[in-house]
Amino acid sequence: MHRRHFLQFLGLNALAASLPRRAGRAAESMLVIGAGMAGISAARTLQAAGFRVTVLEGRDRLGGRIWTDDSLGVPLDMGAAWIHGSRRNPLTALARTVGIRSVASDFEAFALYTGNGRQLSADQVSVVMETAADILQELEAAKTHGLVDESTSIADVLAVLLPEYALVGAEKRAILWALASEIELEWGADASDLSLLAWNEDRAFGGDHLLLREGYGKLIAFLARDLNVQLNTVVSEVAYDRSGVRLKTADGRIFEADRAVVTLPIGVLQSGAVVFKPALPESKRAALSRLQMGLLNKIAMRFTHPFWNEELHRFAYLGEATDEALEFFNLQVLHEQPILVALARGAQARSLERLSPQQAVWRALETLQRAFGRAIPQPESFAVTAWQSDSFARGAYSHVPPGARRSDYNTLARPVQNRLFFAGEGTLSTYPATVHGAMMSGEREAQRIVRLAE
Repeated sequence: MHRRHFLQFLGLNALAASLPRRAGRAAESMLVIGAGMAGISAARTLQAAGFRVTVLEGRDRLGGRIWTDDSLGVPLDMGAAWIHGSRRNPLTALARTVGIRSVASDFEAFALYTGNGRQLSADQVSVVMETAADILQELEAAKTHGLVDESTSIADVLAVLLPEYALVGAEKRAILWALASEIELEWGADASDLSLLAWNEDRAFGGDHLLLREGYGKLIAFLARDLNVQLNTVVSEVAYDRSGVRLKTADGRIFEADRAVVTLPIGVLQSGAVVFKPALPESKRAALSRLQMGLLNKIAMRFTHPFWNEELHRFAYLGEATDEALEFFNLQVLHEQPILVALARGAQARSLERLSPQQAVWRALETLQRAFGRAIPQPESFAVTAWQSDSFARGAYSHVPPGARRSDYNTLARPVQNRLFFAGEGTLSTYPATVHGAMMSGEREAQRIVRLAE
C-alpha cells in the first residue's frame, strides 16, 4: 500500500498502470481547495490519472500548515516538523528521493531543570518516567474497564488518579510535565479538552521520528512542481448541485468544474469563512461542531552560542506553574547552529498569541533564565507562530474533545452528492493530526473520484 502511495506522488509509470487513463477523464475538470499536503496529494493523483486539475490556495505560498521558514538562516519547520514513525511511512522514502536529509529525534535525551543550571538526577528522572508510565496505563485501564463515557475528559480521570500518588515538590512538577508532554503537547490541547475514550486510539508507524534538514517545504515544492496552483486565491463560496461545482473567491472571481476536493482545516470550516450553497448536510455540520482544533505554537530563537548541553534533544524548566511550562527542542542536533525552539500547547499557546512576537520571545527567555541563570545571552534573531490567528488555519491540528467521537472524522470525509469531496488530517480517524494522514486522505478522495469516473 505504501509503495503505491509513493509511486503515485512521483507520477511514475506504475501509476498509469494502476490508474489507466480513460478518454472521459481528460474532459472532467477538478478544483482542489487548498495547497497543503492533502490538496497537493489529491491533485497529483488526479492529474496523473488524466483529470484536468486546478488547485486554489488562499496563501501566497504552498504548504498550508507546513511552513518552512528561512529567516534564522536555516530551514526551520514552524508548522509540521516531524515524520512521525519512519518505518513504512510513505513520507520517509519520498523525502529520501527528494534529497531531504533527516535526523532522528531522541526523545529520551532530555533534562529537567530546577533553576540556575541544576537538574534532576538520572535516578530522579527514571522514577518520574516510571510513575508517569503507570499513570498512563491507568488511563488506558479506565477505558478498558468501561469506567468512562464520551463526556469524560482526560483531566477528569487525572483529577481522581493523581491524589493517590501523593506527589509533592519537584517530583510532582516533573510528573505533571511528563504527562503534559505525552498527552497535551502531542495533541496541542489541554487534558480538559481531550476525550479519554478517543485518546491513543489512532494508528502509528514504527521507527524513529525524523526532523528534516531541508524542511517539509522542499518536499511540498517537489510534489507541486507540475501542478496548476493558483496562489492568493481565497475561496469564499462553494456552490454545488448534481451538475457540478461553482466556486467564488473573495475578489469576485468564479471557478467552475465537475467536482471539487475541499481540504480546508476544520477550524476554517467551523469559522464560516467559506459559505456552502446549499448548506452541508446536517450530519456533517454536527460533526464539525463537535470536533476541535488544537493549538501548538513555536518560538524559535537563534543565539550567538549554545549555553545548553548540546547533546540534549529537548529540555524543560520545572516551574511552579506547570500549565505554562514550555518544552525546548535543541535544533543544534539538526542544523549544527545554536537554535532553540520552544513549544507551547493549548491554553498556554493561546495566551502567547495575545502577546507581540517580541513579548512571546521574552516569555521564553525568562524561562531559560530561570533554568540556566541570568547570564545567558539574548537571542540574536527569532521567529514566532500564531496558528490560531491565521485565518487559513485557525489552529494547528484536530483532536476529539469530550462529547465528540472518532467517527466524526469519518463523517467529515463523506462526499456530498459526489460533487464535493473532503480531505485533510481532520477527515481521517486512523492517522489524524499528521502529515502522512493528510497525504493519505488526499489520495483517498482522488481514488474515490477515479472510481466514479470508471
